[in-house]
Amino acid sequence: MARAMLVMMLLAVAVPPALALGPAPVAQPLPSFDTTRYYDQARFDAAIAPYTQAIARNANDARAHYWLGVAYLHMARLRVLRLAPFARGFDARAVASLEQSVRLQPATEAILALMEAYAMVGAVAKYNALTERVSSMAQPVPIK
Repeated sequence: MARAMLVMMLLAVAVPPALALGPAPVAQPLPSFDTTRYYDQARFDAAIAPYTQAIARNANDARAHYWLGVAYLHMARLRVLRLAPFARGFDARAVASLEQSVRLQPATEAILALMEAYAMVGAVAKYNALTERVSSMAQPVPIK
């Protein structure tokens, strides 16, 4: 676990913003999902509508898959706290959306969110494999 934390810190420092998820190939930019809010079922459905619509237009939209995965992950967290009973199965949906995002464009924030989703669902082998992948991607920082 300490190794994973070190990898995340190294990636946060070593990966320039230009390597982050680029703009989606749609006419309207996608809004960020607000993970500081509580959503009931109706508000959640409205909040994820831009991402599901973007995916319906372009199934290869990595950014839409990322934000949809983040939204499902947020609601899965709230379900663990018993604040979103309607969110049953959202942890698996988060994994599916984030895996697709990483397949399409392996951006740092998508990989880290996927690692969190794997931890949430107990996919230890996948979490460890992704940690190894991230470790191999990190470039060493010279010590002066």
